[in-house]
Amino acid sequence: MTRGDEIVEAVNAALERLRRLGHGPYARADVSSVIDPLGSRIETFLRSVAFPMSTRADNFFTLIELFKSTSLHPDRVPQLHAIRDLYNRSKHKPKEPLPLGDAIQTVQNTVVALTDVRALGIGAIGTPFERELNYHLWLAFWDNYANGVTDAAIMLPSDHWTYVGTVDTLHMDIRSWDALKANLLAHPRFRMGKNQFEPKVWESFHAEGDFLNAGVWDGDYGELVRLVAPFDDRGIGERMLPGLARHDSLTSIGTALIVAMVDIVRSTSEPMSRDELAEAIKARADSEYAMPREKRRVAEAAAQIAALVDSVPLDQRQRLAGPVLALRRGPKEPTKLIWLDLDGNAVVLGFSDGISISVLTPSLAPRSKSQLRAD
Repeated sequence: MTRGDEIVEAVNAALERLRRLGHGPYARADVSSVIDPLGSRIETFLRSVAFPMSTRADNFFTLIELFKSTSLHPDRVPQLHAIRDLYNRSKHKPKEPLPLGDAIQTVQNTVVALTDVRALGIGAIGTPFERELNYHLWLAFWDNYANGVTDAAIMLPSDHWTYVGTVDTLHMDIRSWDALKANLLAHPRFRMGKNQFEPKVWESFHAEGDFLNAGVWDGDYGELVRLVAPFDDRGIGERMLPGLARHDSLTSIGTALIVAMVDIVRSTSEPMSRDELAEAIKARADSEYAMPREKRRVAEAAAQIAALVDSVPLDQRQRLAGPVLALRRGPKEPTKLIWLDLDGNAVVLGFSDGISISVLTPSLAPRSKSQLRAD
């Protein structure tokens, strides 16, 4: 099964669920329970499979419009916009009706459209389907009122209740919070608020400083970074956090470069030299994942990732996925900047348990917020 086969099969399955709703009485919520995840899944498919080099400025509408520059039959673009409109109405306009017949017709047309998209073979559509790497991540925010800064920490929950790994931290102007919050709340893979966490975890967030809010992300790692990255202010790290800027964290560097690499190899089957690939990875990580390409350690890590990709046969590179985040202890190879490995089609990035924050109960002394960025 290819990635194109999988999305057509998923839409057919959604169509069957809608048809079964017609066997008895139904509510608007029943139709939404099918359309909401389907719309999100199609948008993700367009972004990560059909157009893996799309930019973070692209949305569902502009991704569909990209088909106008392909050989896709012109009737298919309006059909894809119809499922986008249905998805938006279902999710954002709860007072508008969702007639089951209209939903069935729209999804039937979507099957036709995506069947033709599959035939195009663009991007990574024709590559074997691999289960996508999804993460359950915490995203928490703290304000620094004196400097007008908000810090956003992406954390990987641990199997040990006292610590979670902080795998990335971005810094933004404190006035950006409202816009970022709206983007996050509009995304179906993000849930915000106290009810998403155990009480001791929520209390520990407050203990770390001027805590603002936190939420849970269930989905692709790169998609989350792409949501937050437009709000990252690189100058904050340089001015206020010498030695603790995002590009000083090897884990932040590694994750940004790996998701950039996946975008690149999924977008083309043409051979690239190691140097060409390293340059393309740096450029993509800079433009889409807010990782400055001119930094020495960024260049060094990009070269290391390019060398790993170079060891993979050309016809297998579009299958690569990552990052897989894995705890590592002990020294790295002396000539390597980051822990990097390949497990099947998954690119594994090792991180040290030195990057952690406390989730201790308030009766115990919390770690200082400055330790969020230790590598």
